[in-house]
Amino acid sequence: MLPVVIALAIAAVVLWSWRQIKLRSRVATRRRKRRRARKKRRKAAKQRGEQRDEKRGIRDYARQGREGELAAEKLLRRRGYTILSSQNDRDGVVWVNGERLDFVVRVDFLVKRWWRTYAVEVKTGESAPKLENRSTRRQLFEYSHIYDVDGLILADMSARELRSIRFRSRRSHLGWHSIAAAICLGALAGLFLPQLLGVEAPSIEELGELASVLDPADE
Repeated sequence: MLPVVIALAIAAVVLWSWRQIKLRSRVATRRRKRRRARKKRRKAAKQRGEQRDEKRGIRDYARQGREGELAAEKLLRRRGYTILSSQNDRDGVVWVNGERLDFVVRVDFLVKRWWRTYAVEVKTGESAPKLENRSTRRQLFEYSHIYDVDGLILADMSARELRSIRFRSRRSHLGWHSIAAAICLGALAGLFLPQLLGVEAPSIEELGELASVLDPADE
C-alpha cells in the first residue's frame, strides 16, 4: 500500500510542477506580448509625433519664407526697385552624354532700377543668407547663367539687407544698352566738347592724315 501512496504523491508533485511551469510560461508569454504591444504603441506615437513635427516644420518654413518674400518686396520698393515679376520661371538646358535634359529654375523676384534689371533671391534664417553657404552660392551662380540680367541681389531678411552679388567671369557681360549708352556719350562728347572748349573740331581730311601718320604699316 505504501508504494502506491508514494507513487501517487510523486505523480501529484510532478503534475503540480508541470502546471506551475505551464502557468509561468503563459504569464511570461503574456508579459512579452504586453511589452511588445507597448513598444509598438510607443513607436507609433513617436512616428506620429515626428510626422506632426515634420508637417509643422514644413508649414513654419513655408510661412517664414512667404513672410520673408513679403518683407523683401516692401524693402525693394523702398529702395527704389520696380517689381517686374515674382516666382519667375525660366527654362534651362543641360546635355548629359549628348542627351538633352530640360529643367526649370525659379527666382523669387525680377526687379528693375533705372535701366538695370536684377534677379533677387530671398533668404531667411542664420546660415541661408550667408555666401559661405554652398547651396545659396550655387543657386545664385545658376541664376547668373540662366537669367539675362545685369546683376544679382541677395535679400537677407534676417538682417533686412540687400546685397549685390557678382561672380567673376572670363568674358564681359556688357549689355546692349551699356554699349549703346557708351556710343551715344562718345558721339555727344565729340560733337559738343570742342564747342564748349572753343576748339574747332578736326575735319575728315585731317583725321585721315592723322591716321596715316599713326599707322605703323606706312613706315
